[in-house]
Amino acid sequence: MRLGRMDRYRRWCDSCARQERLRQFRERMAKPHTIYALADPYDQAVRYVGETANVQRRYREHCRGETGVKVAGWVAELKEQGMFPVLLILETDVVGRMAIKREWYWTKMYLMQGAALLNFTPETRERFTSDNGLIH
Repeated sequence: MRLGRMDRYRRWCDSCARQERLRQFRERMAKPHTIYALADPYDQAVRYVGETANVQRRYREHCRGETGVKVAGWVAELKEQGMFPVLLILETDVVGRMAIKREWYWTKMYLMQGAALLNFTPETRERFTSDNGLIH
């Protein structure tokens, strides 16, 4: 089947968009990242693990509720009580794919300790921490 001119143009545009997203991802991952956790101010229990190139900006986003529904709901509950999550810096200056691997490491460590992380459902928690999971 021969592609029409518009189909070829759409494929070319899709290819360009993918290349641009890949370029942006590589550029972002070349910057040093921070692995961080958000903890409950009452009992210091870790509730979220993440990675970012700009930890101050990301913490502000969390505090404004500009994140996932579960985390935003938890932060809203804390704010009603006049509190905010505690920011814990776990690692700094982690570059490239190692940032994602280190985020996974810390996530798995907290899950194995029984932390109720908000970025997981019970099903994904079980899959993530199993012997066949993402990290060993």
